[in-house]
Amino acid sequence: MLEQIRASVEELKSRPSYTEMGILKPIYDNRELSELLRVNPKYLKTLRDNGHIGYSHFNDKYWYSAQDVCDFMSRYHYPAFATGNNLPFQKGGYHD
Repeated sequence: MLEQIRASVEELKSRPSYTEMGILKPIYDNRELSELLRVNPKYLKTLRDNGHIGYSHFNDKYWYSAQDVCDFMSRYHYPAFATGNNLPFQKGGYHD
């Protein structure tokens, strides 16, 4: 059974990245999710340890599904509150 799970994880890891198409990958490890969320791996551990983000633990590694990421983002999502269709004017060029 463990070998089947390991094979499944390895298969998922070997698939091409979906992030280039704007779609979440099916599974992330700590490094990948830290980079995606732009947070320190220690902070990701804090989120995991305090129950803010779901995960799977297998073979001394932590794995996060796309659903775990979506659930986390939904929990901390703030809806838009502006009324009307007029966007504010942006001065200058494009800003990150």
